Amino acid sequence: MFDLESTVYAHATSMVATHLLVACASQHPAVRLVDLKTGSSTHSLAGHSGSVLSVTWHPRDEHILASGATDGTCRLWDVRRSASSLGVLDMDDSIGIVGYDGKGLGARRRERGKAHNGAVNGISWTEDGQYLVTTGHDERMRVWNTMTGANTLANFGPSLKNSYNTALTPLIPPSMLSPSMLSPTRTIYYPSAGEILGFNMQSGSLLKRLRAPQRTPRASNTVHNVNDRTTSLAWRAHQVEMYSSHADGTIRCWRPRTAEDVGAEGEELNVGEQRQDEAAERKRKRDELDQIVRDLTKRRETWDSTYIPAPALSDIIESPDIRHQESVILAPKITCNAIKLANVLMYFQKSRVAHNIKDLEKHLPSVASINGMQVKDYLQALSDENRINVGKIGSGNWYWSFVSQDKKTRQKTLEDVQSAHDKAAAFVHDLRAKLTGAQAQRADEGDLLDDAGESRPELAAKKSELEAEIKALQKQLAAYSDSDPTELERKRKKMEAFKSEANQCTDDIYTMEGWFKTAGQEEVLNGLRLELYGDEYDAEESGLRELPA
Repeated sequence: MFDLESTVYAHATSMVATHLLVACASQHPAVRLVDLKTGSSTHSLAGHSGSVLSVTWHPRDEHILASGATDGTCRLWDVRRSASSLGVLDMDDSIGIVGYDGKGLGARRRERGKAHNGAVNGISWTEDGQYLVTTGHDERMRVWNTMTGANTLANFGPSLKNSYNTALTPLIPPSMLSPSMLSPTRTIYYPSAGEILGFNMQSGSLLKRLRAPQRTPRASNTVHNVNDRTTSLAWRAHQVEMYSSHADGTIRCWRPRTAEDVGAEGEELNVGEQRQDEAAERKRKRDELDQIVRDLTKRRETWDSTYIPAPALSDIIESPDIRHQESVILAPKITCNAIKLANVLMYFQKSRVAHNIKDLEKHLPSVASINGMQVKDYLQALSDENRINVGKIGSGNWYWSFVSQDKKTRQKTLEDVQSAHDKAAAFVHDLRAKLTGAQAQRADEGDLLDDAGESRPELAAKKSELEAEIKALQKQLAAYSDSDPTELERKRKKMEAFKSEANQCTDDIYTMEGWFKTAGQEEVLNGLRLELYGDEYDAEESGLRELPA
């Protein structure tokens, strides 16, 4: 057992190595190497400034290692060297470093640059080691030419999803499975959220989407919020099979479709169509039964277990405990015609007797020109406005209204409105009185002295003098701004930034000059130098002239 004293995110062993070293990516910013043969931790590869999320060995060289970390860098290492770091990959470099051969030999080492604008949590080599693929939290996948260290600028589009602090390594199938052995096209599979995406590694075009069938929850084992995120991919050696693991605990096998698979899918399709027909027939019968129930009860009911029917209006009216609780009525409020409401109320007042619901359903349609299904709605509307009385006598509700009672109701409403108006008027009167008193007090105190014995004009003059003194002090301070420590620090940082930019430009110039020399275009290079540098360029010395003392 190896105690690394930090969380391990990924580990890797070399498939071609004679050693037994295991590279570990952990929460520690250094790549940890442990030896299975001796049982000890050999050494650490320091260079990252954040947690290391992914590591992988070169498929042809047992001593070359690549790692990615949360600082957005992807580093290459040679575990034999004392200074193990060979350099970093820069996503802004599409040319590469002259002399770079994937092992850092004969090339100028680069220690600046980022592979992704976010954590790098996936690294994969092609089987020949000529290309390296990285994935990051910026939801980008980049392909690197390991012979030059250049970004190939392959664009895989916006379909990639990557936001987890775990290793998410793309899978590159063996080249023997390419459509043509003579074709340079390579395919790469990416474990995205809920699906596996297949891309052309050179062009970045999307070739295939692999989606797992949706899980059907059972009644006894209902599944909620199933997370089917793909966590890793693996290729079965010497077979055309790919395996994927998922966050819901499943492992799936992916194989090419055969003629037998097509036949089985046809049978499943026929069974599915038969089941759809049976479901449609059951729905038709259920709808017919619902219609019969609605005709009999004059209210909406259903046998669907997912629908909770609202209580009938008559049930609410007949219950004295909840008669005045409007919150229990689930159905929308019915808008009644004002003229018809007045006719119904007039019927109650002229008859001067109490009526039951059956009597009202028989006479109100002819009195107010409403149908029998609207009688309860109009009775409820009048009851809500306290225009009629409702009482339970025996087993049913009785309704009545008298002219004197309606007059009392209107009088009470008028008194309530008048009382609210009087309160509002008194409140406004008090506010006006307070405003008048405050204005008078301010006018009386306008010329009074404050606690220090100074009047307002004197305070205003003193304020002007202080402001003039502040401006004079600021002007005096500006005369000594060149020696201000804060100003000196700002200028120093600005000079450091200029120096850094100049060094970056110098590195770019050396890179371009190396490219021209390698390509045998030194005459073109000299012409560019003469055009850009002008009189400062010495053609005989092939460099810039010395600056005069």
